[in-house]
Amino acid sequence: MPLISNVRRREHSSLKFESLGQYHDAWAGIVLFAPNEFTDLDGNPIADQSAALEEAFQTIHDGFGLVERKIKDQRLLAILRELLVMSLESYRAGERKRGAHVFQECEGLIWPSRAGQLKYAVEAEERAFGKVERFKDVVVSPYPMEGTSADLGPTQGQLLEYAQAQAHRYIETKDSFQSLIWAMNVDRSITEIKKRSRKATVEHLREAAMSGNILGSVFASFPFGGFKGLLAFNLEEVGYPRVEAIALVEDWKLGLMRYRLHEPEIFRPSAGAA
Repeated sequence: MPLISNVRRREHSSLKFESLGQYHDAWAGIVLFAPNEFTDLDGNPIADQSAALEEAFQTIHDGFGLVERKIKDQRLLAILRELLVMSLESYRAGERKRGAHVFQECEGLIWPSRAGQLKYAVEAEERAFGKVERFKDVVVSPYPMEGTSADLGPTQGQLLEYAQAQAHRYIETKDSFQSLIWAMNVDRSITEIKKRSRKATVEHLREAAMSGNILGSVFASFPFGGFKGLLAFNLEEVGYPRVEAIALVEDWKLGLMRYRLHEPEIFRPSAGAA
């Protein structure tokens, strides 16, 4: 079976998607179902999961013209395509975790609200161009991608418990949300943070962390409501790795929580300890 990069693009194929947001729904489908949980319109498992995986990635390839309209940097576009190839390669090889991580890193480079710590973009650029220029300053995280609840600091644990309770209200009413953000103050009270953009929020929290005014923070999101959705919590605390806690919500029931470890974004090593 050919890789995406070797498949000839269909003329005007991206027009099947009416918007970049609609195209993003196809990406969410891969995050939720790849590599072997694809279902038909009636919710029944598809017999040939390998073919369904290929078709799902072909759909992503066919709509990539929408990304090309948004992003004009040709080098970045080539890196994004290479990340998709790497993700599909991993899924085909049975490396589900790597396939998902690579795919979501590519997603974050297109949709900043889904951005996380870069890890595989460096490899993708080297594969695509033979050398690393755009991402030459990226320090690949020494943390393993997968962790457990034991990796949470005490503040992260409390923030996760609080954020889960807030998110559960949305699940109970069968609703979704794009982003909810909280910080724990030095008196251990929890305050919701509302800024005009994610960039402004990160800057605000970094300043609070540097001045020692907060002990931790959590970004929560549940953007894909419906029969299945991915609930995610991005948790930080000084002295600990950034933990992304995610769980699949299926038929509005919360599944097993999984943990991914990353370099801190808010509580960098230079941030003041409380």
